[in-house]
Amino acid sequence: MPRKACTGRTPGPAAAGFRSGGVFGVRVGGAPVADLAAVRCERAWAVAEDVVALQRWLRDEGAALSDLLHPVIGRCADEDRPFLVALRRAVFQGRRPTGRVWSARRSLPGGIGERVERWADAVACAGGPAGTVPALLAADRAAAREALRVAAGRDAFRFALVLGSPDLTRSASRWLDDRASPRPRAVASLAKYLARAVAKPSPYASFTLSGLGEWAGGGPAVQLSGDLGWCGVVELDRSAVLALWSALAERPELREHVGLRVNPSVERDGGRCWFLGAGDGEPIVSVAATDTVRDVLDFVRTAPEPTVGSLGRHLATPTDERARDYVDELVSLGLLEPKRPFPDQSPDPLDHFARCADAHAAGSPWPQRLRDLGAAVAGYRTLTTAAHRVEGLRQVRDLLDGLLTGLGRAPWPPDRSVVLENAVLPRPVVVRSRERWQPVFEDLEAIRGFLGVMDRSLPLKLRLAEFFRATFGSSARVPFPQLYRAYRADPGPRTTSRPWRSVAAGLYGDDDGVRETVSVDPQVLAKLAASWPAHVRAPRSVCCYGQELPGPDGPGFVLNTVRTGYGWGITRIEHLLAAAGVATPVRAPVPSRDVALAECRAAFGSQLNQRAAAVPHVIDYPGGEPGGLPPTDLWVRHDAASGWLLLCDDHGREVCPLALGMLVEGALPPALRFMVAVFGEPQTAFAPHPHWDDVGWRAPVDGVRRRPWLAVGRVVLARAGWRVPAADLPARLKGRSDADFLPALARRRDAHGIPRRCFVRTTGRRDASRKPVYVDFAGWFPLPFLPRGSDATVVFEEALPDPADAPRHGTHARRVTEYVFELSATDPHG
Repeated sequence: MPRKACTGRTPGPAAAGFRSGGVFGVRVGGAPVADLAAVRCERAWAVAEDVVALQRWLRDEGAALSDLLHPVIGRCADEDRPFLVALRRAVFQGRRPTGRVWSARRSLPGGIGERVERWADAVACAGGPAGTVPALLAADRAAAREALRVAAGRDAFRFALVLGSPDLTRSASRWLDDRASPRPRAVASLAKYLARAVAKPSPYASFTLSGLGEWAGGGPAVQLSGDLGWCGVVELDRSAVLALWSALAERPELREHVGLRVNPSVERDGGRCWFLGAGDGEPIVSVAATDTVRDVLDFVRTAPEPTVGSLGRHLATPTDERARDYVDELVSLGLLEPKRPFPDQSPDPLDHFARCADAHAAGSPWPQRLRDLGAAVAGYRTLTTAAHRVEGLRQVRDLLDGLLTGLGRAPWPPDRSVVLENAVLPRPVVVRSRERWQPVFEDLEAIRGFLGVMDRSLPLKLRLAEFFRATFGSSARVPFPQLYRAYRADPGPRTTSRPWRSVAAGLYGDDDGVRETVSVDPQVLAKLAASWPAHVRAPRSVCCYGQELPGPDGPGFVLNTVRTGYGWGITRIEHLLAAAGVATPVRAPVPSRDVALAECRAAFGSQLNQRAAAVPHVIDYPGGEPGGLPPTDLWVRHDAASGWLLLCDDHGREVCPLALGMLVEGALPPALRFMVAVFGEPQTAFAPHPHWDDVGWRAPVDGVRRRPWLAVGRVVLARAGWRVPAADLPARLKGRSDADFLPALARRRDAHGIPRRCFVRTTGRRDASRKPVYVDFAGWFPLPFLPRGSDATVVFEEALPDPADAPRHGTHARRVTEYVFELSATDPHG
């Protein structure tokens, strides 16, 4: 019997034109905050900070005393003046006076003389604490290394590491199991993975646990069950699945039975057939609409179950190789598409393969070998040690390689993953009070209304509307494929307009350069959004990712990112729970009235696109499953009221195309990406990077720019940040000890006011350093590998909320926890 995940799916009551989702997504760090706290070099860092604080005090007090001594020198006796001048110089330069110069303090007024003595005593003692740093650092590092070994030895962490970095797993195993001395870079890498598992609940294996939360009418704002018992859902890499099917479909015993369908983008225009091709980059292809082509299309569209074999027999005799080659050519072009024997959203495609091979290749080795591979994938989650999982992973790869090579293909690339395990929570771990969270949702609704101007595709929407009017006329009704071909033929100059920048910068308009927080009244934000022209439209539905910020008068919310709504991300969790045998309630539809919400359900070779259904309608796209609205049934008109182009179906109803899988926009096929950008809602409605990269920064002080908090009511829209030239960060130089590097780093952090715990990334780069990495300055191991380089700018962003304040999940201790709240307009037009 399926286990039950949630007791209800009733959407939240509508209020002020919006409603919240029936459930919400929950992401919990795979490791407790205490594991990361244990790898700090607390004593050495505390001393380094004390030394820096003392040096700062000596510097500031010395400057103040120098100012006080100046008028005293002007009034003193002539014989004392040279010594007081020397005393002032020594104080200003931070040197302890000696001899007759030091004796000159006796001629100073009482209060000043006492301050000079206290300052001189502090100078004399300043070197003492600094001298203890080497021994403290060595002891702290030894203790932290042992704590890291314990944390990295936990099952959930090691299981995730097996999939995340097999090489590091092998290196770490010698340390974790045999206590062999690890290399410093391996230790630093383990510490970075641990920081990810603790501080960044982004789904990957058991580094993060994903589940659903429930709403209650009243009661406490948050109730945690304390139950983090998780189960693994293992998936064979979807690209490997497609590679297997491609190889199987070419086997002589199976080829004749491969089903066919007409590419749903095929459009007849005059004497040619146009369609989205099957080659790299999805080229627009046309072929002459000859009698033979028309015959092929008619046969495939009308035959009950057309196959490669039946089409070949229709065209010629079974032994006519020219007919076979002709069918292969039409498939390679993309005019015809082979139908896979498994649904795109199937959690077990290998079973479909095996049954297909049983039916059409009885006696061949392929059915059993496919079932062996499926059993190895399914059995992976039952393996209880990291060593067994390494072996299990090797077995899966060997079976996959054996199948591919046996089918005449190259082995699976060794640098590509073969399986992905997802750690899901089968029971709700959080219950929240709608009543207590309603103020947060009201502020999020004000933000949703504001996000129309943040749409990065808005310039494209407006430019294409102008192109449409100039090319076809404002009253034209144009098939979508025709518009897309016209755009691809003449896309015009690439726009660099970013209208959100000036609006976002305006939110910081009240920044006086002093306050820690810039607060924006949600009503002011709502009025601003209401003043925008009709072509600026808020997304109808959003999913808000963020963390709770507890407060004395109720919960707050720190916004991490805003995705398109309709369950984006939540439906992925629902799919995984279903694969684990957990029942989830039926999703309540988002209000749509006269707008047809349509998603593309194709996986496009990625398990990230596998998810539960979210909206009533489906776009039938090349490479996906048959059924739904094909591009050829969609047409475009200009809407004078909004200035936008509208996508419509054959009944004249507006269609809103959506990309609701977790595959990033840039990886979607070009025509689908275009369709969603122009007629749908942005997959990413708001993200601090890039939306907030260039706004809110104050004028540089000593080369460093700072940005305060930006809050809208109870919601923190942007965390505080610091932009520092990478060249300004201290480097771990050859010939210098770690004990020299630590105070230098503490001095730089203190000078800029950077929080001890923060996220660090670089700007202006496309490599991995652009992604935020959690850093605790007291956690030694990753510090020497902080980004640096004269051409880069390093951005430090506060860790808000502080991981130390993360929710406590019973015996599983404090865990960083991210929530996904769905918010939808009750008016389908936003």
